[in-house]
Amino acid sequence: EYKDEARITSFISEVEQLYFSADSNARVVFNEKTGTIVIGSDVRISAAGVCHGNLSVNIEKIPGVSQPNAFSETGTTEKISKEETTVSEPNANVISMEDRTTVGELATTLNALQVSPRDIMIIFQVLKAAGALHAEIEAM
Repeated sequence: EYKDEARITSFISEVEQLYFSADSNARVVFNEKTGTIVIGSDVRISAAGVCHGNLSVNIEKIPGVSQPNAFSETGTTEKISKEETTVSEPNANVISMEDRTTVGELATTLNALQVSPRDIMIIFQVLKAAGALHAEIEAM
């Protein structure tokens, strides 16, 4: 009955009013004390890239002295503190996940990279924040 071009708008209006409820919510549960992660079978992951590594930032204060120019009548010698910042990060592996990646495929990849349970928890939380993890996260 909606094949007529004049009825397309009313068809779209009716489709927008439809409400669907899921049988159960997809859920990822973490227990940080024990390092246990339980992931439901209905958890979906959209296309995303994950890079997780150890970042080291060092800020070092180097003492020094500031002296006025030669024959200066107004300058004084003062102590100064120069800060030097260095950042180092070991080579990190980037995991590229295609759309509709299963949690099992992601777990296999993370296990092959020997990612710790704590790091897996962080990765799932960041995937959720990025909108790529389609599940609720519950921490115990």
